[in-house]
Amino acid sequence: MKMNTAGISGECSMDVNKAFYNDNVILYKHTITYAPTQSSFYKHGHNEYEILYFIRGNADYLIEDNIFTLNPGDLMLIKPKNYHMLMLKSSMPYERVNIAFKESIFDKAALDTLFSSSGKISLNNSSFFMH
Repeated sequence: MKMNTAGISGECSMDVNKAFYNDNVILYKHTITYAPTQSSFYKHGHNEYEILYFIRGNADYLIEDNIFTLNPGDLMLIKPKNYHMLMLKSSMPYERVNIAFKESIFDKAALDTLFSSSGKISLNNSSFFMH
């Protein structure tokens, strides 16, 4: 089964992939969108778990019916089939790391605990991700 990556990174012509890996089980992407437009980010869902690490930008994040304000260092935890979307507040560059993975590579109980509800974890530590 091929991993559905549609919408995971908000593909547009101004994206620069700083790092990319995809083996159809795990997708890892570090992307900067220098001139984001809302039309590049749409409500979508997929069969994989997703973790989005927000590095910079000015946006909110919609997961199902919940809207979260993004701050640098935030992690968004998104369960399979939960609809989600970036909601831009300005056109400043948007930088993030996306990790999407299939349930089969982790212990189900651990995933159920970590992803007990989709939402936001604030790390409040900009040194967590090294440029």
